[in-house]
Amino acid sequence: MEIYLAKSAGYCYGVQNAINMVEKSIRDSKINIYTLGHIIHNRQVIEKLESQGVYYIDKIEDINDGTIIIRSHGVQPNIYEKVSEKNLVLVDATCPYVKNIQKKVERYYQDNYQIIIIGDEEHPEVIGVNGWCNNSAIILNDIEQVKKIPNYKKICIVAQTTIVLEKFLEIVSRIVSKAKEI
Repeated sequence: MEIYLAKSAGYCYGVQNAINMVEKSIRDSKINIYTLGHIIHNRQVIEKLESQGVYYIDKIEDINDGTIIIRSHGVQPNIYEKVSEKNLVLVDATCPYVKNIQKKVERYYQDNYQIIIIGDEEHPEVIGVNGWCNNSAIILNDIEQVKKIPNYKKICIVAQTTIVLEKFLEIVSRIVSKAKEI
């Protein structure tokens, strides 16, 4: 039997970046290290990090000191405020692609666009992105959901970074008729 390893096997850029930041924190930090949620969706990596003294928490309120690492999925803006209020050391490992989406959502929301996020409403990335528009986004994960959307003057469409391109294009093709400006 032969085993072939794809050239693209392994972590995406954002996840590899987050892992690198955690490993640097392990080397450099003299205080407790926590990740807000699991740094990535990989049980073996989580167990390895725990064996090195990195623990995950579900909410900032669970700790009072230490280093907090924002996972690759990103978070809502209020999390940064809570970290600052508690004087925690912040390591922001948000994927740069996710960070870019967050900035766009914030900017277009401030310009009165209705934000539409194509993705899984339960996914941490989508939850985080939605926070950048005051949790007012319409979140779609299925073409049938487009029928329920009213018409808007202006719409800004973004997608969860792991969305399948064909699904994204299919949903966007239906949304086009829902606004004068997209």
